[in-house]
Amino acid sequence: MDILWVGFGGAVGAILRWGMTRLLPVSPSVSLFAINVLGSFLMGLIVGQIGKPQLSSSVLLFLTTGLLGAFTTFSTFSLENMQLLEKSQYGHLAFNIGGQVILGIIGVMLGKSILS
Repeated sequence: MDILWVGFGGAVGAILRWGMTRLLPVSPSVSLFAINVLGSFLMGLIVGQIGKPQLSSSVLLFLTTGLLGAFTTFSTFSLENMQLLEKSQYGHLAFNIGGQVILGIIGVMLGKSILS
Protein backbone atom coordinates (compact mmCIF):
# COMPACT_ATOMS: atom_id res chain seq x y z
CA MET A 1 0.00 0.00 0.00
CA ASP A 2 2.93 2.36 0.69
CA ILE A 3 3.87 2.32 -2.99
CA LEU A 4 0.46 3.78 -3.84
CA TRP A 5 0.91 6.62 -1.37
CA VAL A 6 4.34 7.44 -2.81
CA GLY A 7 3.05 7.19 -6.39
CA PHE A 8 0.00 9.35 -5.75
CA GLY A 9 2.07 11.94 -3.90
CA GLY A 10 4.61 11.91 -6.74
CA ALA A 11 1.89 12.57 -9.30
CA VAL A 12 0.51 15.48 -7.27
CA GLY A 13 3.99 16.90 -6.65
CA ALA A 14 4.93 16.74 -10.32
CA ILE A 15 1.72 18.52 -11.31
CA LEU A 16 2.30 21.20 -8.67
CA ARG A 17 5.86 21.73 -9.89
CA TRP A 18 4.70 22.05 -13.49
CA GLY A 19 1.91 24.40 -12.41
CA MET A 20 4.22 26.66 -10.44
CA THR A 21 6.59 27.03 -13.37
CA ARG A 22 3.59 28.14 -15.46
CA LEU A 23 2.19 30.50 -12.82
CA LEU A 24 5.39 32.34 -11.96
CA PRO A 25 5.99 34.94 -14.69
CA VAL A 26 9.77 34.81 -14.31
CA SER A 27 12.71 32.97 -15.81
CA PRO A 28 12.93 29.18 -15.35
CA SER A 29 15.88 29.54 -12.99
CA VAL A 30 13.91 31.87 -10.71
CA SER A 31 10.93 29.49 -10.77
CA LEU A 32 13.21 26.59 -9.86
CA PHE A 33 14.77 28.66 -7.08
CA ALA A 34 11.32 29.45 -5.64
CA ILE A 35 10.21 25.81 -5.92
CA ASN A 36 13.36 24.58 -4.16
CA VAL A 37 13.06 27.07 -1.30
CA LEU A 38 9.33 26.44 -0.87
CA GLY A 39 9.84 22.66 -0.99
CA SER A 40 12.60 22.87 1.62
CA PHE A 41 10.40 25.00 3.88
CA LEU A 42 7.52 22.53 3.52
CA MET A 43 9.89 19.62 4.27
CA GLY A 44 10.88 21.39 7.48
CA LEU A 45 7.25 21.81 8.48
CA ILE A 46 6.57 18.13 7.84
CA VAL A 47 9.70 16.90 9.61
CA GLY A 48 8.71 19.06 12.59
CA GLN A 49 5.50 17.01 12.78
CA ILE A 50 7.16 13.58 12.73
CA GLY A 51 6.24 11.61 15.80
CA LYS A 52 3.12 13.64 16.48
CA PRO A 53 -0.02 11.53 16.49
CA GLN A 54 -1.82 13.29 13.64
CA LEU A 55 0.59 12.12 10.90
CA SER A 56 0.58 8.41 10.02
CA SER A 57 3.50 6.75 8.24
CA SER A 58 1.37 6.62 5.07
CA VAL A 59 0.73 10.36 5.20
CA LEU A 60 4.44 11.00 5.78
CA LEU A 61 5.33 8.85 2.76
CA PHE A 62 2.77 10.70 0.65
CA LEU A 63 4.06 14.11 1.72
CA THR A 64 7.83 13.58 1.86
CA THR A 65 8.85 10.87 -0.58
CA GLY A 66 5.90 11.33 -2.92
CA LEU A 67 4.71 14.94 -3.07
CA LEU A 68 7.88 16.79 -2.11
CA GLY A 69 10.10 14.21 -3.80
CA ALA A 70 8.46 15.02 -7.12
CA PHE A 71 7.90 18.71 -6.38
CA THR A 72 11.58 19.18 -5.63
CA THR A 73 14.31 16.70 -4.82
CA PHE A 74 16.14 19.67 -3.38
CA SER A 75 13.96 19.50 -0.27
CA THR A 76 15.26 16.01 0.47
CA PHE A 77 18.81 17.17 -0.29
CA SER A 78 18.31 20.04 2.17
CA LEU A 79 16.89 17.73 4.85
CA GLU A 80 19.79 15.30 4.55
CA ASN A 81 22.31 18.13 4.78
CA MET A 82 20.55 19.63 7.81
CA GLN A 83 20.73 16.22 9.51
CA LEU A 84 24.47 15.98 8.79
CA LEU A 85 24.92 19.50 10.18
CA GLU A 86 22.96 18.62 13.34
CA LYS A 87 25.20 15.57 13.84
CA SER A 88 28.31 17.77 13.34
CA GLN A 89 29.38 15.57 10.41
CA TYR A 90 31.01 18.47 8.59
CA GLY A 91 33.18 16.34 6.31
CA HIS A 92 30.19 14.36 5.09
CA LEU A 93 28.23 17.61 4.76
CA ALA A 94 30.89 19.26 2.57
CA PHE A 95 31.28 16.11 0.49
CA ASN A 96 27.52 15.75 0.06
CA ILE A 97 26.94 19.34 -0.98
CA GLY A 98 30.07 19.76 -3.10
CA GLY A 99 29.96 16.29 -4.57
CA GLN A 100 26.33 16.32 -5.59
CA VAL A 101 26.39 19.84 -7.01
CA ILE A 102 29.69 19.54 -8.87
CA LEU A 103 29.20 15.95 -10.05
CA GLY A 104 25.60 16.78 -10.98
CA ILE A 105 26.78 19.60 -13.23
CA ILE A 106 29.48 17.38 -14.72
CA GLY A 107 26.89 14.66 -15.30
CA VAL A 108 24.64 17.08 -17.19
CA MET A 109 27.58 18.31 -19.25
CA LEU A 110 28.66 14.76 -20.12
CA GLY A 111 25.14 13.68 -20.98
CA LYS A 112 24.65 16.74 -23.16
CA SER A 113 28.00 16.29 -24.91
CA ILE A 114 27.24 12.66 -25.75
CA LEU A 115 24.01 13.61 -27.46
CA SER A 116 25.27 16.82 -29.10
